[in-house]
Amino acid sequence: MMFSHARRSAGFSLIEAAIVLAIIGLVIGGIWAATNSVNQNRKAERMVTNVMVMIDGILNLYKDQTVVGPYTDMTADMIAAGVVPKELVNGTTLTSPYGTSITVTRDDNTITIEFGTQLTGVACRKSMLGIFSALQNMPTFKSGYIDMKINGDDVVSDGTETPSTVMNRCAAEGNPDDNSQIIFYF
Repeated sequence: MMFSHARRSAGFSLIEAAIVLAIIGLVIGGIWAATNSVNQNRKAERMVTNVMVMIDGILNLYKDQTVVGPYTDMTADMIAAGVVPKELVNGTTLTSPYGTSITVTRDDNTITIEFGTQLTGVACRKSMLGIFSALQNMPTFKSGYIDMKINGDDVVSDGTETPSTVMNRCAAEGNPDDNSQIIFYF
């Protein structure tokens, strides 16, 4: 009588386990990428809203005044006047949805809103698309009352600019070391 010794598998083989882990990794990677994209879009939307609220608030606050005097940090004044969205206020400083510093200053007859140079190229591109589109609907932008610079380059308000030409002024998307600076003058 011959006995056959059939081996029974009690679990997965090494190859089957590796395939399952690879599939799980792909699913998790896809979920992470989608979540990251949604978060970036939300930050850009908040940035657009916050910039427009700040510009509108400052224009309304100073519409009947001539701003004169030496260079002054107006950040605390803007917070006290309530023209800055509360989500940007971090004590006595302002922070964008991307975690970058925001300063509001005046010098002679110019008020400046500056988003520090820590803004990544991706954040700049996503935000500027919405900000530029919103500004194009403002008569004060079309009349040249509000000026904007991205990385030192003037953004022309005469209608020749397009969202893509504005976005191209932001730092390169592929280089994480390149950061962008956005400045509004009015």
